[in-house]
Amino acid sequence: MGARNGEHGYGYVTIALHWFTVLLVLAQFVVGYVMASNDDLDIFPLHQALGASILVIAIGRVAWRVSTPLPPWADSLSSGERKVAHWTERILLALLFVIPATGLILAGSGDDDLLPLHVAAHVAFFVTLAVHLGLVLGRGLRGRPVLLERMLRSR
Repeated sequence: MGARNGEHGYGYVTIALHWFTVLLVLAQFVVGYVMASNDDLDIFPLHQALGASILVIAIGRVAWRVSTPLPPWADSLSSGERKVAHWTERILLALLFVIPATGLILAGSGDDDLLPLHVAAHVAFFVTLAVHLGLVLGRGLRGRPVLLERMLRSR
């Protein structure tokens, strides 16, 4: 098992960055929705800290991606599945910048001009995530879980 991606598959750094991102984003949405539904809780600083952390991890992911190649595609993926995986990953990564950046700007400025972009980015995130998970989990349900297997362990 290597740190870097290669012919063997994803390296443990890529896998760790992926799952750490998943945990941060999940925590961020839970905190955001709890915050929105309960005015008595003062968890806005936690929400901001999670947003800043997501930006930092997104920068780290891009830097790591530039420094290590992606492993070859799994042979069992069709051309269409490869395109879906490629584009959903790119869009999700871009939204890891847009959502927290617009949120932090909104929080710092007190101006709601970016609110429509922030909300639209959330909608785009959930739609793209649904497509991404549909591909990954759909393959797993059909007995072809190669995508999930590749992100769960380094070979």
